[in-house]
Amino acid sequence: MLQLVETARRELTADDEKVPRLTFAIATLIALFPLSLLGGGLVDIFASTIAILFLCRSLIQRDFAWIKEPWIVLGLVLWGYLVLRGVLSVQPAKSAGAAAAWGRFIILGAALHVMLPRSAALQSLLLISTIAMALFGASDALLQFLMGTDLFGQPMLGNRLTGPLTNPAIGFVILFGGMSAIVFFFSRAVSSNDRAPVRVASFAALLVIYAAIALSGERMPFLQACLALAILVAVTGSLRTLVVVGVTGAVMISTIFAVAPDAFMRQVSVVTKLQEAKSSDYGKAMLAGHDVALDNPIFGVGLKNYNTVCPDHVAPENTAGCRFHHPHHLIIQLVAETGIIGLVGFFTLFALALQPAVAYLLQYDERPLLSGSTMALLILLFPLMTFGSFFTNWRAALIWFLIGVTASLSRTLTRGSHTT
Repeated sequence: MLQLVETARRELTADDEKVPRLTFAIATLIALFPLSLLGGGLVDIFASTIAILFLCRSLIQRDFAWIKEPWIVLGLVLWGYLVLRGVLSVQPAKSAGAAAAWGRFIILGAALHVMLPRSAALQSLLLISTIAMALFGASDALLQFLMGTDLFGQPMLGNRLTGPLTNPAIGFVILFGGMSAIVFFFSRAVSSNDRAPVRVASFAALLVIYAAIALSGERMPFLQACLALAILVAVTGSLRTLVVVGVTGAVMISTIFAVAPDAFMRQVSVVTKLQEAKSSDYGKAMLAGHDVALDNPIFGVGLKNYNTVCPDHVAPENTAGCRFHHPHHLIIQLVAETGIIGLVGFFTLFALALQPAVAYLLQYDERPLLSGSTMALLILLFPLMTFGSFFTNWRAALIWFLIGVTASLSRTLTRGSHTT
């Protein structure tokens, strides 16, 4: 580990670095970013600090070549559009202020775009940090399930696990923040080149992560975790892997839910939610968001204005959905708050960032960091899934971190350099 740190320092602090310690500080925060996901608001502090330090480095080095990258250019244009839309909204100070501050996440992505390709050691450290976060978060959540409290004395919230967090989102965090860890352990577990103890240990690690997600009480992350596993099985192209993973997964899930019937009932309740979609909480939120979007289709209502305008823009039967802060659906939220202009802009940005990376999914066993971040984004952005607010600080920090990792590492490969 110390050797990796020293190698990263050497790779990042070349002779042309005017303030080597500043560059190394940015790299350190990047490497530790996954661990900050377990600290609640800590992730926003990490994201903001990386963005600020990166802008300082760019000024000192007089290096703004990153602005020419198409997905970053579009991100900055969308940032300007959100601020302008906020100024012209019902609550201009609230909306424009939120939009202006939100732009730091695009700078976070730009920082990753510049820093990660410069050091293979930094990429390895980031993967190690991701693995540590996923295993610790999952283990702490399972301890909470078994003992009633986690390692820090945090109790369960009803039948929901929190792990070290204060809210019941540990399944989401270890799934999407730790997707590269899932890819890494899966590749080792099914590899014919690794020794049996390595394969067994990797399978055990997968079991810990998936057990925590299944028992967390979070329905959508559990479905998305199953989808991630299905994608990994599909890209192997191996019938043996399909049979082994299918049978083992069925036994594992059955065993977990046998000892936790409450968690089982909560997970299967997603079927009822789908059958009664329009009358469910998420259904009401989506219908209300749909009405707001239809009333403001071109420019939207602006960030942070959804709750304010919702009661006046929805059909009477949909007003119950206005009690939510967002419509719980990515496309509906983007149209409602940023209009068709924002929707087209953001999905174009996603396409620009993801396009080079999708081609490397088949190389998941060689590049777990890239494949994991790519898979996480593809599943997160899948339009049939419910979605937390795209503009919430901690969620935005994670999404733009994934975008930065995906875009930078895939472009590194395209340009012929090494990546993890």
